[in-house]
This record gives sequence, structure tokens and C-alpha cells, in this order.
Amino acid sequence: MSALQTFLLVVDHDKEEAKQIAERIAQDVETKKMTLIEVVQSLGEYINDEDPILRGKAVSYLTSVIKSLPPRFLSRQQIQVLTTFFCDRIEDGGAVAGLDTLQKLDRFNKALAEDVAQA
Repeated sequence: MSALQTFLLVVDHDKEEAKQIAERIAQDVETKKMTLIEVVQSLGEYINDEDPILRGKAVSYLTSVIKSLPPRFLSRQQIQVLTTFFCDRIEDGGAVAGLDTLQKLDRFNKALAEDVAQA
């Protein structure tokens, strides 16, 4: 079972285990065992599911991974792509928390803030 699948199963009843899963994936991204693109790609079928609860959990997984990364880890380009992604998913659970996480980063700029406001 993938980390995402495990996260989806436990996030509602064991927040601490869900957080630990996200931290392990963030560490894999940080140590280059996995790329951020691979994390996003792993959302695959879940991010487009008809069930808004499942989509929200998938977005929450990505948000949790990003929260677990060091504050200066993401490049400006990665922040921009993630901001666009979360803005496109603004109605899904976890997207607002993802945007909140990104806006706290040093590389988040005024233009991105304007995109978020429009979303």
C-alpha cells in the first residue's frame, strides 16, 4: 500500500500517524529519494475522483507533505506551480491550508498573493 493510500485511510482517525506519513515523504523529497512531481503525480486518480471528500483528503496529503518540508526548500517556481494547483482546487478540502502554508514562505510574492485573492 502506498504512503498516500495509508494517509487516506488513517487521516480521519489518527492525525498523528497521518502527520508521520507526510513527514516521511517530505524527508524523501528533501533527500532526493523522491521528487515533488512524483508526490503530485501519486495523487493521480484520487485528485480527480468524483467524491469531494476523497479529493479533499488527497489535497490534504500534499499540504501535509509541503508543511513538513523546510521553509526554504521549495523554489520560487515550485511555489508558483503549487499555488496555481491549490487555487484550481480551492473548493477541495486542504487547498486553503496548502495556500496558507505557501504564503508563509519567504519566496511567496505579491503576484502569487494576487492569484490567491482572485481564486
